[in-house]
Amino acid sequence: LLNFQIASRPLERTRIDLRYRYDDRDNATPRDTFVYVRNDSENQGLITGEQARRNRPYSFTQHSFDAEAGYMLVERTELTLGYDFTQTERDLQEAKRVWENGVGAELYSRPLPWLTARTHYRHSWRDHSTYKGVYPQWVGWSPEFLATFDPATDFENHPLLRKFYLAKAEKDELTSLHTLTPHETVAIGLSTSWSRDDFDDTQVG
Repeated sequence: LLNFQIASRPLERTRIDLRYRYDDRDNATPRDTFVYVRNDSENQGLITGEQARRNRPYSFTQHSFDAEAGYMLVERTELTLGYDFTQTERDLQEAKRVWENGVGAELYSRPLPWLTARTHYRHSWRDHSTYKGVYPQWVGWSPEFLATFDPATDFENHPLLRKFYLAKAEKDELTSLHTLTPHETVAIGLSTSWSRDDFDDTQVG
């Protein structure tokens, strides 16, 4: 895991923040074939049957980058514009590589000593490399069973379905937070949020 950040104030009213994160997780669990027994009430199946499964130790590598530029419009009021990018590579799953871009804006203000307001909007879009819906079965069933496997007719999930965290999508998010501090021992907060996910490339589900 690596985190790297640069923070700068090139002008009196302007700030710039750059952040990068690298996260690499290697699951070194050995793989083997196991024949499971359903409901613990039937005879154990054969290595050539669909109950013979190989464990799938998931690993992933993720790169994340985001940049923010803030400008103080008036005293105690700042407008921030931002861009973020995340790319994730996964093992043994339908999509090898998934990446997401996002742009956003935030307005922060403290017009009075006892009032703070923050509003944030973000639009993001996600894409992936080739989606292979039967890939988990190819790497999860025994080679002996796969010798009789036909991906055109043999599958666990419908071929037109997409896992929500791997699917192509667009998202809009709007959040706000208002905090009142009428007394030094009392704080009242009101937060609202709205989001919309559009999986326009997914034909089923």
